[in-house]
Amino acid sequence: MVQQKENKKTRTVAVVRFSALGDVAMAIPVLYRACKAHPDTQFIMVTAGARRKMFLNPPHNLSILPVDVHAYPWKGPLGMVRLMRRLKTEFGVTDLLDIHNVLRTRILRLTARALGIKVSTLHKDRAGRRALTRPKNKVMRPLENSAARYADVFRSGGFEAQGTFDGLFSGRRTAPWPFPGAKPEIRIGIAPFAAHQGKIYPAEQILRVLQLIEQQYPTATVYLFGGGAREEAIFSQWRLHHPTAVSVPEQLHGLADELALMNHLDVMLTMDSGNMHLAALAGTPVVSIWGATHPYCGFTPLNTVTDDIIQQQMPCRPCSVYGNRPCLRTDYACLSGISPEKVMEHLKKYIHAHEQEKK
Repeated sequence: MVQQKENKKTRTVAVVRFSALGDVAMAIPVLYRACKAHPDTQFIMVTAGARRKMFLNPPHNLSILPVDVHAYPWKGPLGMVRLMRRLKTEFGVTDLLDIHNVLRTRILRLTARALGIKVSTLHKDRAGRRALTRPKNKVMRPLENSAARYADVFRSGGFEAQGTFDGLFSGRRTAPWPFPGAKPEIRIGIAPFAAHQGKIYPAEQILRVLQLIEQQYPTATVYLFGGGAREEAIFSQWRLHHPTAVSVPEQLHGLADELALMNHLDVMLTMDSGNMHLAALAGTPVVSIWGATHPYCGFTPLNTVTDDIIQQQMPCRPCSVYGNRPCLRTDYACLSGISPEKVMEHLKKYIHAHEQEKK
C-alpha cells in the first residue's frame, strides 16, 4: 500500500506507465536510479496491479500504486480524473511524469495541469516508427531506446536519473535459490513465447534447440518460462519427450521466484518479449531471437550484447513495432530462417564461460 505523505514540502512525483510488461520493466532501471539520485523526493509508480511484483528491492523513497484501468473507479475518462485527484489530495503529488503517453494518460495530464501539477511527457517518435516499419522505402535508422526516452522525461521534470543500476538483486547469482536442494551444474532458461506470432520462433525449432542442448550438455538443466494455462499445457507436452526440462510455471508460483531463478541462470534464450526484459533486470545474459520486430525500434533490453541479438536481414523487416501485424509474405521466414544450430552457437558461448568459471 502507498502511504500518505505527511511532509507537505517534499516533492512527490507520480510516474505513470500502465502497460505492457516489457515497457514497465524497461522503466525500472531509470526509476531506481532517479530515486537514489533524489533521496528526499518521494516517487510513486502508478501501474497495472500485476506489474507491481517486478519492483523487487526498491529504493526507500519508492512506492507502488496498483491501478486497474479496466475496473471502477479508474475505468474510462472519469476514472483518470478521479485517479489524478486522488494522487493530488491523498498523496500530495506535485509532479507527474507520463512515460506512457496514451489517451488515458493524456486525460491524467490535463487534469494534473488543472490542479497545478507540473507535467512531463514521453515523446514516442511515431513518425520515425512509421518510416522504419513501412513496407517500402524504409528508413533504417536506429530510434532512441525506450529507457533513454524515459530518462528524458525524468530529466525534463528535473529528476536526473544518475548513477548505476546493478540489477534487481545487485549482482549475478545473489538471489535466493528458489528450489529445494543444490543448483544444477549448468542452468539454461528458454522463454519461447511472445504476445504476437511475428515474434515467436517456431515450436519445432525451439524443440530442436532443446534437443541439441541435451545432446551436447547432458548435465544441463533447461528451465521453460511462460505464463498462463496454454503455455503450461504446451510445456507438459514438450516434457513427454524432454523429461529433464523444468516447467517453471508448474514449479514456481510468483514472479519474485521466477526472477530469482533467472538471476542464477548461465544464459536465457528469449524472443523479443517481456521475459527478455525481466531476465536482463535479473542480471542474466540474454540471447534473443527477433522476427517481425527489430532492435532499431528501441526496445532492446538492459545491457544488451549486440552479438546476442539473432535476426535475419530481410528487406521486409521490420514490418511492425510490436509484432502484431500479419506477415506480408505469410511464411514468417524472418523467424523460420534462423537455424537451431545458429541459436545453439550463441548459447554455447555462455555455457563455456560457466565451465571456465568452475575450473
